[in-house]
Amino acid sequence: MPPAVKVGRNDLCPCGSGKKYKKCCLITGQNADPLPPSSEETLGLIPQEAIEGTKLTNFRSFVWHGRRWRMIWSTLHHRDTRETFQDFVIELLKDTLGRDWIAAQEKLPVEERHVVVRWLEHFNNLAQSPMRLAKGVYVLSGPMKAAELLAYDLYLLQLVNKLPDSLVERLRDRVAFQGARYEVAIASIFARADFEIELLDEKVKKTKHCEFVAKHKRSGIEVFVEAKSRRRRGVLNEKGTQNAPRIHAQHGAHG
Repeated sequence: MPPAVKVGRNDLCPCGSGKKYKKCCLITGQNADPLPPSSEETLGLIPQEAIEGTKLTNFRSFVWHGRRWRMIWSTLHHRDTRETFQDFVIELLKDTLGRDWIAAQEKLPVEERHVVVRWLEHFNNLAQSPMRLAKGVYVLSGPMKAAELLAYDLYLLQLVNKLPDSLVERLRDRVAFQGARYEVAIASIFARADFEIELLDEKVKKTKHCEFVAKHKRSGIEVFVEAKSRRRRGVLNEKGTQNAPRIHAQHGAHG
């Protein structure tokens, strides 16, 4: 792996955009968490705050006994204060899927490993990669972005409810992963809009049912959501050649 490259603020950004580093990845790749902890965190003030880009609110992280604490559903997680938020959601993804399961996957031949484990492996060598521009600032590869998007979707869902074991098992399953990933993506959109999410457990349902129920907190409106995805070849654990995209034309009457 090539040694890390130090990039100056006025140098061209290594991502290839043609922009100066200070106007490109220095901004877009910056940490969500201040380093060192902010005064609000250090003083233990934990007011609720809106999560950027969503209607959700959550308790703000705080520092206590030299650790940064975050509330996820009914659980407090404590981490190193130097850890960025991006690093936190990746570690939460590992905890969600199970570190023993990930370790078992890593012992398999590369081509047999679950696609999420292969995504995560791109982070393992990040410290030695030229993609890491500084602590908490790096250019994301495609697999890294895919891992972060999944991690963030699961983070949002776990803010509003506990994930059923059956959903976690489907995420681990190579065959079921595509459908489960699509369901997580759709459910996270409802979570962003401040809906309470009831993810239905496959093991306790003996009849056909929707994937989840979303209830809007303020209006009380309930939405029963079907979120099914066809298995696509050549991607997300599926063997074969990826289908060429189809172009659909929409026809309308003109008056």
